[in-house]
Amino acid sequence: MNQRINLLKRNANKIYSNKVIIETYFEIFKYMDEKKLDGACHPISTLLYILLNEQNIKSELCIGEAVYPDGTCFDHSWVEIDGDVYDIAIDRSAISSPPVFQGIDLETQIQTILKYGFKSNIEDNTGAKLAKTLSFNKWMDGYPHHEKGLWCVVKDLGNNLGLMIDLIAIKDKYKNTLRKEC
Repeated sequence: MNQRINLLKRNANKIYSNKVIIETYFEIFKYMDEKKLDGACHPISTLLYILLNEQNIKSELCIGEAVYPDGTCFDHSWVEIDGDVYDIAIDRSAISSPPVFQGIDLETQIQTILKYGFKSNIEDNTGAKLAKTLSFNKWMDGYPHHEKGLWCVVKDLGNNLGLMIDLIAIKDKYKNTLRKEC
């Protein structure tokens, strides 16, 4: 793991002591960084949502808009746990910002400057439209960065976390998943 990720992980440990959340967050962060997945908020947030829930951490998969203090807004996906934002993918978004862990910017270790759940009049981009309109399983199967879809990434990262993921069972379990429009 690179030095920056190690530093961010140390900062996360200062914010919150839940080892399951921290290990899962950074397993996905490492995957995103290794694959250089820019603008991949929908799949990265989906991975976090599923892998946390598989470890009995109740979370919500959110889709909506985020906005910077200057008014720049964009379509985005993130995960919430008890109302707190967890956003790995913002680190490699088109308008990059440090990753957010429990609502905290992991570089500055203060509240993120982003506002999540912002409502504007802009039309959803293609990625957001697909994430909102395709069935969850069809969307997962169509993930372009793995020949067998995002489910296989769930399985691989789950194995790295010590989870035994049965692809048939997990597809059935999450088939009716809806993203919460925030």
